[in-house]
Amino acid sequence: MYILFVSLDYRIMLERHPRPVSGTEDEVLVGRIGAYVVDSIVVFGGIVFLFVTTAIASTFLQTVSNALSTLIVFVGITAVFVFFIYYFFMMEGHFGRTPGKALFGLVVVKEDGSKCTMGASVVRNFLWLIDGIGFWPLVVAVVCFFTDRNQRVGDMVAKTVVLRAKRETEH
Repeated sequence: MYILFVSLDYRIMLERHPRPVSGTEDEVLVGRIGAYVVDSIVVFGGIVFLFVTTAIASTFLQTVSNALSTLIVFVGITAVFVFFIYYFFMMEGHFGRTPGKALFGLVVVKEDGSKCTMGASVVRNFLWLIDGIGFWPLVVAVVCFFTDRNQRVGDMVAKTVVLRAKRETEH
């Protein structure tokens, strides 16, 4: 998973905030679902990797020092939190998309077409908690389907929209 994450980050994500194709909100719902699946797999893999590494290091270091073992557990839990925050909150703020969105040719922008800001990214991703009430995929799909621009609750509050990114071959 780590290799996949790094290769996606450097090969696909080189272009920061690719130009969106206006009026493509209706074309992105399936891509958003695919991007969610890819991002979930990468994040889950990263979190499992960090937990396993932390557990192994903690077990090994417990024979040396309980305090050191506890410190490693704290560092591991912090690393999981930082990884999760970076992946969703920071990537969309810095790049306009996550690796999953990049694979599906999507970009997050403000409703006026300008780049997604870090603040908008934090708001839209934090509001996953509201999107997640009940049966998450069903709630999000219904909300996206019935809004004019296929927006989640987080998108509406942050005033963002997911559009198709302009390919290099498009002018």
